[in-house]
Amino acid sequence: MPESLALCINDIIKYAMFIQLGCCNNSQEMLMLMSVGMC
Repeated sequence: MPESLALCINDIIKYAMFIQLGCCNNSQEMLMLMSVGMC
């Protein structure tokens, strides 16, 4: 598995955890996290 893909998957997992914790009330913060989590 390429390192870049592994990093991308880690970002997606972090983003999913972030949503589950309910920390995405701030839409700007959510947008920033989405842009980071996208491959």
